[in-house]
Amino acid sequence: MGLIGLLLGLNRDVLLSFLGLRIPTFIGEVLDIIIMALVLGYVFMMFFNVPRKDYDPLTNVGFDWYGFKIAIVVIAPAIILHELAHKFVAIGFGISATFYAAYGFLLLAILLRYFRFPFLFFVPGYVAYTPIEAIAPSLLVPVAGPLVHLFFFIGCLVLIKNVKFGKMIFKTKYNNVLPILHLIKYVNLFLFVLNMLPIPGFDGGYFFFTLFRLIF
Repeated sequence: MGLIGLLLGLNRDVLLSFLGLRIPTFIGEVLDIIIMALVLGYVFMMFFNVPRKDYDPLTNVGFDWYGFKIAIVVIAPAIILHELAHKFVAIGFGISATFYAAYGFLLLAILLRYFRFPFLFFVPGYVAYTPIEAIAPSLLVPVAGPLVHLFFFIGCLVLIKNVKFGKMIFKTKYNNVLPILHLIKYVNLFLFVLNMLPIPGFDGGYFFFTLFRLIF
């Protein structure tokens, strides 16, 4: 199975089976979303530096709750909605699809964060669905996730470039939100490019392989 398979394989079904418990799939997915958001916030809170008023790192030595919340806002919606886009597009084609948090990878990410590794690469969650044979879902299900990142990138770009529109949305808080919009923009641009790489196992790999098969 390999290390990646083991890390992906440790999910809520395995944990619930071990504990002898059963819960509805929907409840399990909601719990996984919450767990994934909290872990992502903890893991990435040291990477996002947003200006703060009256903040002194020498006196604020406890847990950085502000940084934790900023990290959740910046990265959790992008990754969670990425996976949910896969799920709902698959369901739209009549394909059974279930969202899972990858507990093995999340645990690995917590350990890497704890030991302050400078670089993190892990799969926080995934959608398991039945095999796809038709061309249309084979193209659209994989690309649905990366398109979420493109949407976030373009949306933030519009709010940053069009100050009048941005202030209409955020009112007097626009200047405070602006640094966060920049972070969301860059994070989602990176995630879009990364996920669309034509590499086996990546969304781009599935998409471009299917496109190649369709053309040739």
